[in-house]
Amino acid sequence: MAELEVLFSDHLHALIPNAGKCRFLLAVSGGRDSTVLAHLFLHTELDFAIAHCNFHLRADDSNSDENFVRELAQKFRKTLYVKQFDTNKVQENSGMSIEMVARELRYTWFNEIGKDFLRKSPKTSGGLRFN
Repeated sequence: MAELEVLFSDHLHALIPNAGKCRFLLAVSGGRDSTVLAHLFLHTELDFAIAHCNFHLRADDSNSDENFVRELAQKFRKTLYVKQFDTNKVQENSGMSIEMVARELRYTWFNEIGKDFLRKSPKTSGGLRFN
């Protein structure tokens, strides 16, 4: 394992001592941070699936991110959950900022798929945590 992967694994196991026995659901946007996280999970041989939200807020870039995440999940041979949102329409009459609407949509969906994910997972950490 490379040095970064060792540091990551050590830190994760300090936070979650039984991480090797857990199954994780990673939210991957297609940006650098979440893509690196997915690579670290893969290279440290952790069990995970990938979730991606397409909020359609950046025209073609939103679809490009989704396509990238689809290709990444296929390359990694991981289960992929994707959800499309009409975020602007939801925000129109909500009285909330677009960021808050996106957060609410994302966390509501994560709760929905998380319950299904845990039911289907032979390995679990015993609950859902969004960090």
